[in-house]
Parts: sequence; C-alpha cells; structure tokens
Amino acid sequence: SKGEDLKISQEEIDGISKGEDLKISQEEIDGISKDEDLKLLVMRNMFDGKKRLRLLDLKIGTATAAKNWQGKSSFRAYKQRAVDFSTNSTTEGYRLEGFDGMPESLNSFNPLLDMGSRLMENKVMQKKAKRAQLQSMNGQKIFAHFLDLHTESYSARENQYMRAEYLEIILHELTMQLTKLFTACKNFPVPQMWIGSSVALGFDCGILPSRSDGDEIIRKSVIVKIFDWGRSEFNTSEKYENMSDKDSYRRRKYWNFYKKGIAKLAWNAALTYKNRFVISKWSKVNIKIMDFDAGSSDDLIGEVNIPIEETPLTTVLLIYGKKKLSVSKTIQFINRKKSTITYSMSWCPAIDGSRICGCWKIKIVKANDLLNKDGLTGISDPYCCITAISEEESKYPFEQYSTLKPNNLSPVWNEEFELPVAHEDREYFTNALAAGGLDVPKNAISSFMLDALFEPTDHF
Repeated sequence: SKGEDLKISQEEIDGISKGEDLKISQEEIDGISKDEDLKLLVMRNMFDGKKRLRLLDLKIGTATAAKNWQGKSSFRAYKQRAVDFSTNSTTEGYRLEGFDGMPESLNSFNPLLDMGSRLMENKVMQKKAKRAQLQSMNGQKIFAHFLDLHTESYSARENQYMRAEYLEIILHELTMQLTKLFTACKNFPVPQMWIGSSVALGFDCGILPSRSDGDEIIRKSVIVKIFDWGRSEFNTSEKYENMSDKDSYRRRKYWNFYKKGIAKLAWNAALTYKNRFVISKWSKVNIKIMDFDAGSSDDLIGEVNIPIEETPLTTVLLIYGKKKLSVSKTIQFINRKKSTITYSMSWCPAIDGSRICGCWKIKIVKANDLLNKDGLTGISDPYCCITAISEEESKYPFEQYSTLKPNNLSPVWNEEFELPVAHEDREYFTNALAAGGLDVPKNAISSFMLDALFEPTDHF
C-alpha cells in the first residue's frame, strides 16, 4: 500500500549476496500509478562479495567494429579494424582488453622495460603499452596467467583447499559455463549483431576457501558474463525475415565472427582444464630461463629437464641450448660459464574426497651466473617458464611463469609452483562438456576431438 516500503525477497533475486531484503521507498518511485506493475532492473557490481577479484575483459569477434553501425563512423571503424588485425582478435576471434587483479608474475613483465627510464615513468605510455601487451596474448597464455596463484599470500584457515584444488573447481565451472555459452550461440535460431561486446571471466583470488564451505559456494562466485552491449542489437525471427538481403548478410557475417570467438575461448578453457587437471601421469618437467625483450621475441638463456620425484634442494647446470644439424644429429652448446639453477620438488597428497589426487610442488629458488643475452646494450631480464608434459599429450603442455627479475644475472625467486595430479577414474572433464550441451564420447577426449567439438558452424 501507499507509503510502505517495497520489499523484494532475497530468494527472488538470483545471485544477490547473502544479506537483508532489498528495500525501495515508495517516495523514491516517481510516476508509478496504483495499478501499474513495477518493473525493476536489479544490477550488481561484479566486485561485490569478492575479497580480491581477478577479472578478464575479453572483447569478442574477429571484427569488433563496423562502419555506420550504431553511430560508429567509417574512420573510427577503420581505426578499430587496425587494432583487430594487430591483436589476437584476428588469430583467435577475441582479445584481452582488461585484466583486474593481475598476478605479480604478469605485472612484472613491463613492456617498456627496454625503452629507457623516461618512457617507463610515463604513466600514459605505461597504460598504452600494457594494453597492447594484453591484446596480443593468445588464449593459452591468458588462461595461464589468469589461473596463476603462486605469488598470492593466504592466511591459514582450518581445512583449507590447496591452490590446485581451488583452481580445479574454478576452471571446471568456467569450462562448463563457457561451453553452455558456445552451444547457445551455435544453436541460436537468428543471427545476432553483438559487435564490440565482451565476455567477463572472474573469480575471487584473494582467499582460499575452507572445505566446509563446499564446492557450490565457489561455483556461485565464478563469473561468466556477457557485457558492454552499447552497440549491440538483439535480433528476432520477425525482424530477420523482413530484412533486406544486404542487412541479413551483414548479421550472418558478424554473427559468425562472434561465434568463432566464443568457440575459441571455450575451446581454450576446455584445453587448459584437460592439460592441467586430467593428467594422472606427467612424463617430465622442463625449466627454461628466458630473457625478456619488450620489442622482440624472448631469448633462451638456459634450460634443464628435471625428474618428477622427491628432490631436496639441488643445484644443477643449465643447458644453453640445442642446435639441430640433421634429422638424427643434434649438438648441445657447452655451458662454459657454469650457469646453474637451484630447485626442490616435493609431493603433497590431497585429503580423501578431494577432486584431485595431489600435486607436486616445484620450488625455484635461484639461478647463478646466467649468460647475458643483451650484449653491450644492457643486462638480461630473466624469468622462468616451467613446462610440464604428460605421457598422453605433448602438443599442448602445461606452462607456468615466474616473476621477472630485471637486470640480474644471478636472480633469486623463491617461488613455488603446483603441478596437479588427477585421479585416473574420474570423469570431471567429460561431465563439464556434457553439462555444457556437447555430445561427448565416453572414451578419452584427444585434442583432435576437442577441435571437432568446438567447431562453430554456420547454419543460416
């Protein structure tokens, strides 16, 4: 009745955090007649309820602008297309536009590192260079940094998840939801013009939950949202049937661009889960120390293959590199400088009832007397790339990255990485794909099968 507050039950609003009922004063609602139904658009900030949100802003589509569409001029569309061609949009159908809660490892990769102190101190140039760096990253590298918790510090809690356990639940939910989005777009009856819109992927990286909270609490906190629809159009069957051939062709063209991006994004999430949380036997771990170069490809300083076994603190010589002479003959460069890396490895079993068997913890302590790959122009900026290769899959290995140590030939890291080991008899991966609407074979899914499952078809 008039004068009473309007109440919306917590149960009526899906996704609203736990708390009091939402109240709207009658005095705040202007112009609503007594018999008129009240329609409310309830919005929620994606940072709400998160201690530290890690959030990706992924702009979807091979082409993210079209001239004379929703007020976009030909000149501005041309500038946007130039960005599309120079970024991951053309390669995989999407690009990374923003990264909130960035891990320390990625943040340490300063794209202006080799450009001099004046440019490095320029905040405008820093922002532009970082954005260009993110835009050029491919899907596997995006997910590698997105799921990187190895430099995060967490307060100890009773019955706490391990990092690997927490990330497995996060990525399983992301894979399932992105697969649902892919199948929904693939089967949509009318082509859409969602040009320039984005997909947000996120989770809370500021806390390791307790097992007593349960998996569902974690899953509900995972973010997979479509947003930034400022220039998008929602097309209907009636509208589409009455369009000219030119207009209907344009919708089909840009809808296929969008579907390709969603398909590749979902494929990358599924592939990352497969190569990280489906492997029960790892064959080897390779540690490469690379020299970061902002303006060109990174140089290999040295590498070593380490056995997957309990290893106390150990120092080993680095291999400088290999040169292929023929199909059957390879020479190995001699490490005359005696460059070394110090590491340890230990096994950490999961508790009974865990979704993973456990994980190997690889600690990279330091390196000494590294080769200077920058010659007379400076000193190397080393970082580690830790690559795990399974017995079943070698095409797409599992990679993790350390922080970068600028101008340092004897860097100290003291960083620990987790290599998860899966149960042999679990079907979490196939269950996620099936829940997303895919017709999944009962046997093991190879990378080739994954390609076929996420093939976007044009049925218009």
